[in-house]
Amino acid sequence: GAMALLKSAEDGALSTDIEFDAGEALRSCRFDDVRMLAGQVLPPETTRDGKPLPTIAELMTLTGDATRGRGVFFSEERSQCYQCHVVGNEGRRVGPDLSAIGAKFGKEGLLESILNPSAAIAHEYVVWVVETRNGDLLTGHLRKDTPDGIELVDSTGAAITVPAANITDRYQSDMSLMPNGLAAGMTAQELADVVAFLASQK
Repeated sequence: GAMALLKSAEDGALSTDIEFDAGEALRSCRFDDVRMLAGQVLPPETTRDGKPLPTIAELMTLTGDATRGRGVFFSEERSQCYQCHVVGNEGRRVGPDLSAIGAKFGKEGLLESILNPSAAIAHEYVVWVVETRNGDLLTGHLRKDTPDGIELVDSTGAAITVPAANITDRYQSDMSLMPNGLAAGMTAQELADVVAFLASQK
């Protein structure tokens, strides 16, 4: 199934001749967890206009527009950043609040965080993978951990309660809940605009 393909890709065992097609299919899967993991394990390598993603050094030379970037940040057709992040009073609290992110990171740091979100994950946003007795594979931030069970927050912000008796295994993932491949929903200029918008949040 989908998870077996993703495990093969994560282990580097997926045949290169099916990697592109598998990535395309898994990233458009109707299941949120499969789409999230596929975006991390088999990310697209082009921007929204089909052009190769420039290097960070090349992206640093682009001049971004914060006003346009705000529109991209809150766009359903582009980055969809607001689905997991809050700026001011807008957005959803799944990942870190970005209302003052410009005071923490410069332009290069923001680009690196967007393009490689798993490189540095804050402790409270570490992703846990939970395997259940009925064969489900659940992922999310660990919000509650008690002798009776755990509560995860998934990529949509929904809370998932798993009784302890139903857990067969649980472990931390090296990957962020924020998927790789977000640049695929933007052009290089739109990415620069989002960075300019975030840099202005201080």
